[in-house]
Amino acid sequence: DSNSPTGVRILDQNSEGSAEFPLRQESKTEFKSAVGRTVAKLKIYFLPAGYPDTVSDDYLNYMLWTIPCHVTGWLYTSLSTASLLDSVGVVKGSPESSATNLVVATAALKWITKDGIGALGRAIIGGRYASLADEDPKRWRMAAEALSVTGSALELATKLAPSQFLVLASVGNLSKALGKGLSGPSFRVIQTHFARGNNVGAIAAKEELWEVCAQLVALALTFSLLNNSAVTSSFTSFAASWLVLVGLHVGFRYVAIGQVHLPVMNLRRAKILAKHHIQHNTVLSVSQVNSQEQILRSGESYAPYMNIGCTLEEALAHCTPSMKHSLSSVDQQEDPELSTMDDHSGDSVWKLEQFADTRYVLGWDGKQVCVSLKTGAASEDVVRAIWQAAWLEEACEREARDCTQMLVDSCNAVDVHFNDFMQGVESAGWTLDTCAGLVPSKAAFVEL
Repeated sequence: DSNSPTGVRILDQNSEGSAEFPLRQESKTEFKSAVGRTVAKLKIYFLPAGYPDTVSDDYLNYMLWTIPCHVTGWLYTSLSTASLLDSVGVVKGSPESSATNLVVATAALKWITKDGIGALGRAIIGGRYASLADEDPKRWRMAAEALSVTGSALELATKLAPSQFLVLASVGNLSKALGKGLSGPSFRVIQTHFARGNNVGAIAAKEELWEVCAQLVALALTFSLLNNSAVTSSFTSFAASWLVLVGLHVGFRYVAIGQVHLPVMNLRRAKILAKHHIQHNTVLSVSQVNSQEQILRSGESYAPYMNIGCTLEEALAHCTPSMKHSLSSVDQQEDPELSTMDDHSGDSVWKLEQFADTRYVLGWDGKQVCVSLKTGAASEDVVRAIWQAAWLEEACEREARDCTQMLVDSCNAVDVHFNDFMQGVESAGWTLDTCAGLVPSKAAFVEL
């Protein structure tokens, strides 16, 4: 060792202290390498192959929010199932063994009741409401959550009314089965959206993995929950705990669903897009519209308020008298169907000249829009009618004018601006080829 003139000790290159720094650096490098390998393995295990290129941008945010959603979902259903078992005296013995029996019996009953009434609920959904998931998967996923919570609440109520056990338990199971039947198809649509590399199977498998891991955590927490005297001391505290967990679960589900940014233009998103374009002359992006939309509201509740797919008589009934007299007569010899309609109604049926080149007829009385679709009408025709209805509503709010003239002006506005709107829609990443719910399944098409 040598000392500097200032008394500061200087280590030479061969000293033991000088080798300490490279060793620390090597340890840090090994640690970072180990962390990197662990992260890589977890990524392979929990995420689809090729992530992030094989999934949509909103995939990971959604999956992260589903973790607390699955945990709280298992916990609140465990409480309701425990109440169900307790109401028929399944649980006996000491408090400690009772809690253990509750957890075991609850888990067993969850698997047993998947069949039977559950199959009936799924059959009802699959048979009568199959198209709902395609029309609005986010909204109907939340509706499924409401059905599941209702079923759980009925199970919880068996403790208050043991004499009505069979009715409450059966209806509760049916409600949960309906929710399960509705949530499955809704989530399949969302999974298809996530898949960017033709990997829907991998997306579904990884989602199942995340759910099982979350449920295992929840199962461990269930022991603590049912061993806690503050929870199990009375039905009031038990129900309050259930209510808190339900609130958290539904909140997490709503946030998770809100992370999904679907590029499919349904009725709600089409109205948001059209109204914004008319007001600002710009087209909103997919993420902007999905962030603005209120998932629980139906497309019908959004302005402009419309009756899409009505009969021709209904559309013409929303024309003012001056408007009807300004229309040209339909040649009944060339259009036998309209002749039949005319004979049936006893009134003259007039064809709007302004809509001769479109695949719909739009009627407006200053308050409501009715759209009669012609044979061959497709999603883009409905979007065009929505844009025109939004224009009428905006013009009516700016100034009061004659309805006939406003309708004519709206037709001119569509001719001038709608193509620009559709170009902006395409540039923003919206898809029209997979639109669901824009053309009503029960629409009354008319030949003109």
